[in-house]
Amino acid sequence: MKILSTLLYTVLLGQTDSKMDYSHDITHGMKKLRLQAQKRLQATLLTDDSSGKSDKVKIKLPNPKFIFHNKIPKSGSTTLANIVHTLEERNRFKLRHFHPCVNEPCDKDTDGRAHSAELSAAIKDDLAVATPHNPLIVIKHHLYTNFTAYGLEEPTWINVAREPVSRFVSSYYFRRFGFARHEGVRNNRVKAGERQMEMGLEECIKSGAPECSEDESNQAFLEYICGSPEIWSECQSYVGKTRERALERAKEHVLNNYLAIGILEDFENTLSLFETMIPSVFAGATAVYSEIGAEISNQTATAHKTEISPQARSKLEKGPLRYQVDLYNLIKSLYQEKLVKYGITK
Repeated sequence: MKILSTLLYTVLLGQTDSKMDYSHDITHGMKKLRLQAQKRLQATLLTDDSSGKSDKVKIKLPNPKFIFHNKIPKSGSTTLANIVHTLEERNRFKLRHFHPCVNEPCDKDTDGRAHSAELSAAIKDDLAVATPHNPLIVIKHHLYTNFTAYGLEEPTWINVAREPVSRFVSSYYFRRFGFARHEGVRNNRVKAGERQMEMGLEECIKSGAPECSEDESNQAFLEYICGSPEIWSECQSYVGKTRERALERAKEHVLNNYLAIGILEDFENTLSLFETMIPSVFAGATAVYSEIGAEISNQTATAHKTEISPQARSKLEKGPLRYQVDLYNLIKSLYQEKLVKYGITK
């Protein structure tokens, strides 16, 4: 099974949307290896119709033919995307996975996470032929949006949340060191010297340095759930001192517009929940995760990340991250209610 896991990860690196860049993997030998691995998978995991399928629970989705995972950075999105890639052929759905823009070269000012016109145009034809039994799932780092404003129907919204302090710690070190398997600075402000490369996170928090302060703390979690400022002006307030308005809008979306938001710290149950609620896409997800979860975690681990002290954690929770902690607690409470409702336990 170890060989199968290794081959499966090779397949995952090679399975991408048509918008992805294949230049890193063009040798004949690698292509042949992927084909061999895919054949083995089709003979094992991908042909097992028993995993994840449930005839006991029938859930009416807001839109059974269009599912959108507007993934939040550093919240397990690579793992989930790889699982969905693996299930695409088995479950006969269409996956569009964008990284991070729709078009190349990437222009984040018009085609970034806050802009939906290019995205809507890119998926329009796929959505036109999607059905409840052959749905379209879109995965993208993208702020919550209103697709009806761009001439499309609203999707079934899902996401995965990560405990805010843990996400902040991972993001802080990732900006400086990148992945453990491929180290390198990942933030232009660090490269330019605007943020100190050598500053430890404890020092950053204790000193109230801009990167760890109320004014400039990483609010991506709140930002993604609140939505695009193009549609909801209050969602711009995550950069200022009126984050209460952004928080209230984000809570409204969580309560009224998301089918389910999983919890990264409880990822196995999250996959079970998605399998139960959206089997057309996620049937078999837990079986795939048992095969490749450890492999992906090793590949996507952040370099040089360390734990922080209880004092530093408390300062973040009560200060710069307090709005995100509030939002996370709501999401976690709703998530736990769903686990109980559908009888899901590890």
